[in-house]
Amino acid sequence: MFDVLMTEHPNHPYAADGPIGQVAGRPVRHGRFRIVLGAGFARDTVVVRYGTVEVARRCGVTTRPDSAGGGAGVLITEVPVGAIDHHLEVEVVGRLISGSVELPAPADGEVTVEVDLDRDGLHLALA
Repeated sequence: MFDVLMTEHPNHPYAADGPIGQVAGRPVRHGRFRIVLGAGFARDTVVVRYGTVEVARRCGVTTRPDSAGGGAGVLITEVPVGAIDHHLEVEVVGRLISGSVELPAPADGEVTVEVDLDRDGLHLALA
């Protein structure tokens, strides 16, 4: 799933709380990301990273153009509430294409990101 990440600087606002994913010795809830893979995929390997940590991977993603909305699938991943880096990256490995989006800090609940692939590249948008 993911490793417990340590805060980088002792003066960081979360430093007194200990490792991310733990506050004052007790576990915290996690925020969820729903990554909706839309049009343009053909037997692709899709990797999702939050900060520098790989949080999801799906191989063989193929879009069915005749399906409603063209959806290729949905990836759901959890991220610790209070994580420092709010940068979500999606990479299509075999095509050497990636895209990223800045997200709000993870909170209790779910954030949906839509991903589409075309000739111009990979497009990510908050839904």
